[in-house]
Amino acid sequence: MARMGGMLAAVSLLLLQDVCRAMVYERCQLVNELRRKGVPEKDLSDWVCLAYHESRYDTNAEGRLNWDNSVDHGLFQISDIYWCDWRHKEPGRRYKNMCRKSCDAFHDNDITDDLACVMMIHKEHQRLQGNGFMAWTAWKNKCRGSDMTSYTIGCDRTTSSTTTTTSTDQPNERTNAHTHFNNLAPLFNQLVRTRNHDKE
Repeated sequence: MARMGGMLAAVSLLLLQDVCRAMVYERCQLVNELRRKGVPEKDLSDWVCLAYHESRYDTNAEGRLNWDNSVDHGLFQISDIYWCDWRHKEPGRRYKNMCRKSCDAFHDNDITDDLACVMMIHKEHQRLQGNGFMAWTAWKNKCRGSDMTSYTIGCDRTTSSTTTTTSTDQPNERTNAHTHFNNLAPLFNQLVRTRNHDKE
């Protein structure tokens, strides 16, 4: 029993460490982090608006509003249907994993891999739909066509965040607008057919 208790304590510690690596960004902190990582100035408002409505800037957000029980992950709510792999936690589902990442990588405070994946998503939907942000339901419903200057106003390059909130909850399920790429299945299938044709 003592050995079992020790193993459970070790697992709990690892889970706690993983959660503690997550964070909730301040608005200007996120703006400047995106700038630092090379996001074009003209796209900043779109990305920050999207992140706010998808996750409230929480890198540990976990969206479970999907009819097929798939999960959306992290700051940008990346769907595990197509873009990442979570089979070690939910092995009963299929994962296409187009970004070649574990979904866990999208729950920490390093958004480098998150950005690499969302830029891939954005690029594909820019090609397929003419606007890469159309991949996100929250952007379509909350950001598209609206004045988004409030998301970057006051966040010049010298602005520093006064607070950094560490996410201490279990993976967040309070996302108010779920991103679900299943509604883009026809576009995805078109992409797959195009790639297969190119290979031939």
